[in-house]
Amino acid sequence: MKLVTGMRVKLKIESVEITDAKVYVVNDCKIYICQNKRDGSISPDKLGYDYSWVVNGGNIEDHETFNGHQDITNLEILDTMENITAGTVLVKKDNIEQDYLIVGGVFTNEEGVESVLTFDAYDESFDKNSVPLENIKANYYVKGEIPAEAHIKEVTIEEVAKAMGVPVETLRIKD
Repeated sequence: MKLVTGMRVKLKIESVEITDAKVYVVNDCKIYICQNKRDGSISPDKLGYDYSWVVNGGNIEDHETFNGHQDITNLEILDTMENITAGTVLVKKDNIEQDYLIVGGVFTNEEGVESVLTFDAYDESFDKNSVPLENIKANYYVKGEIPAEAHIKEVTIEEVAKAMGVPVETLRIKD
């Protein structure tokens, strides 16, 4: 799976298990693993962590190619399309630095198609047309967290019901 800046990962660095880390991508073959356990080369941005560890020689298009380089093993991406929930940030595949969507929820629409309700992170618009999950999987990557420049728009339950095409009385807020 392709690595993008901000993706949550777990891995081992020099046999030390790290379950809370994020990737900072420099170019097609160099990344930093930002985390709080192993000090290494300094990343241009440690993404809120205390330390970073540089890894050269892989290919960002396939995260598994970084295993075995600079004492990295068991590199696993935690942010995947299989576990997207409200708050997950998606990045359009052909425009990595822009065009974020924030997942508002995953639901099955009236036609029985699993769909994603999204918010545009830059113009703060509420996407009135939910997107089928298979289209999201085909065109977006999971970013991992809301970018600092993004703003979440508050919406009413009536707006959510209208966007989902269901009566407001049928909606319930889950904890």
